[in-house]
Amino acid sequence: MLEWARELQAYPKATFADHLLFLDFLHQLQDARFSAYLTELEKNATNNSVELAALLSWMSQKNMNLLALDFMKTLPAEITEKWPVPLTIADIYARLKDWRKLESVTKAGNWRQFDFLRYAYLARALRAEDKPAAAEHEWVAATKSAGAQSESLLLLTRVIDDWGWKNEGIDLLWQLAKYPEVQFEALHALYLHYAKTHDSQGLYRVLSRLNEIDPGDLKVQNNLTQVSLLLHVDLERAGKRATDLYRKDPSNPAYASTYAFALYEKGNLNGALSAMSKLRDDQLRDPPIAAYYAIFLAARGDKDKAREYLEQGKQASLLPEEKVLVERSETRLH
Repeated sequence: MLEWARELQAYPKATFADHLLFLDFLHQLQDARFSAYLTELEKNATNNSVELAALLSWMSQKNMNLLALDFMKTLPAEITEKWPVPLTIADIYARLKDWRKLESVTKAGNWRQFDFLRYAYLARALRAEDKPAAAEHEWVAATKSAGAQSESLLLLTRVIDDWGWKNEGIDLLWQLAKYPEVQFEALHALYLHYAKTHDSQGLYRVLSRLNEIDPGDLKVQNNLTQVSLLLHVDLERAGKRATDLYRKDPSNPAYASTYAFALYEKGNLNGALSAMSKLRDDQLRDPPIAAYYAIFLAARGDKDKAREYLEQGKQASLLPEEKVLVERSETRLH
């Protein structure tokens, strides 16, 4: 592999990325040629801001941040101020947690169409320096500046995700959900987040939006109906959706359990159990379905059978409202 990389970087039309690949191999193998080759690339990169940024970024990723900064200090300002070098320098200071220097390099300047990133990095420095009001001011400026284009919002989302800024990332995804070209991807990411955090209200909000965008998506309709029933929101429409979906495909276990739950919530326990009884045994033992079947069985007083399905249902990833229903069913079995 090293020989292949050596031949690639020696090729007359080799790109700077090819040279970085060879440098990476030398670094991994702790080859004696590494230092000399790095010095050679440093000299070659000073005339191209994109290549310079790529080299500095590579050094940073290899935990050579201090070495990268030492090299940067040997360069004239007209080189280090060319985009995208300022972004790479800011990222190096962030990796080093040198918040004072990060604030210094981002407080002034003009990153042109990427100025939203400068605001964001400045916000990060100020937050780390325990200056919440100033940090919030810069963060608002970052989101406002990025909000004009979905591409800018996407880039900002990726950057702060690396910082662990979860709440801010969720806010950005909701902004992205307003752009037709990326709304499905943004809403899908939001759905995964709220499902992972078991946030029923968040799921309801996402599903409602998805249903507005594509009212013909039956899976979304079913999930929205289920969450609506759990939250006791828009019950009349939820009941109608559950009935319509079940009539379209009564053998679908997800539709059947949602329809049965709608009947159960209306006090029609026999109807709920009747709908569930039409499913195959392997379908009933699927943990998410088993949890609901156990709830209905416990309500009828069929304790032995309810316990059997309850154990299976506990393996499902349940929402808080579902856990309450399961816990109530367990109480009935004692």
